[in-house]
Amino acid sequence: MRNLKHVPSSGIVEPLLIRRNRRRKVHNASLHDGGTSSLARTFEHPHDSPSASLDIIVSPVGGVSRGERLSSCVSAAYNDLALALNDIFSSHKATKHSRDEAAAALQRLESLRQQKNRVQATFAQVNEERKRSVTRRRDLQGRRSRLQAELEKIQAEIRTITPEISVVDSTIKIHDSSRSSLFRQDRHLDNEIQELGNQQVVWELDMKMDNEQLSQLENECAEWRGKLA
Repeated sequence: MRNLKHVPSSGIVEPLLIRRNRRRKVHNASLHDGGTSSLARTFEHPHDSPSASLDIIVSPVGGVSRGERLSSCVSAAYNDLALALNDIFSSHKATKHSRDEAAAALQRLESLRQQKNRVQATFAQVNEERKRSVTRRRDLQGRRSRLQAELEKIQAEIRTITPEISVVDSTIKIHDSSRSSLFRQDRHLDNEIQELGNQQVVWELDMKMDNEQLSQLENECAEWRGKLA
């Protein structure tokens, strides 16, 4: 209890006021001694505000002796202080529980913040990969378009060349037939040449025999000439 204030000279006690930010009426009492006076006490938790204070205001009233009023006020102040201490202890327990809850909440908040940072980093990575995938997909689409154009060009050239290929195939077939005929003629000529070669051998043998016979006849003629001479 602090800020104890006394009103000078008479010393008669006025009602005790214990103030707090959230005012709560704790006790009302009336003291009667010929006149009427009221003792109103209001308590205020010091923990609710750093600037909270407990004030006892003593001011003169009439009708009751100074000692009785002082004793009654002290007794009432003691009761009020007991209630105040009980409230303070309860508030302290609640504050400790609230602090534990606040610490757990802060720890949870930090965990959520780290999780949020990880999620944001993962999201940024996924977004970057998505951008790269979009770029690769555009490149692939461009390549596919170019290949499709080249394929269509090749197909057009094939359609243009197909008749020429047919003509060339026909010509090749004709040439193949002519070549086969020429091969057959060549083989026939080879046979004829071989036959002529065989005949030449026979002729050469015949000519040799004829030459031998001619030499023999010439020798016989020479002998006959010698005999006739």
